[in-house]
Amino acid sequence: MILDLKAGVYYGLNVVGMRICALLQEPKTVSDIRAAIFGEYDVAVDRCQHDLLARLRGLAAKKLMQVSDDASA
Repeated sequence: MILDLKAGVYYGLNVVGMRICALLQEPKTVSDIRAAIFGEYDVAVDRCQHDLLARLRGLAAKKLMQVSDDASA
């Protein structure tokens, strides 16, 4: 689960969603996260990319993660 303290809302996650959040504990590129998910789960590359980007966009839209273009972030 993720708790949005500002909104006071809990978000439930499936196993893959929890893994993505665990990977986000330290700055990572989308490519790094995709490679980890692809290596750990039986999923087609295109499906992995599509679902990962959708999940990351959702987290960013709810301000539950910070997005940076800075490679050193």
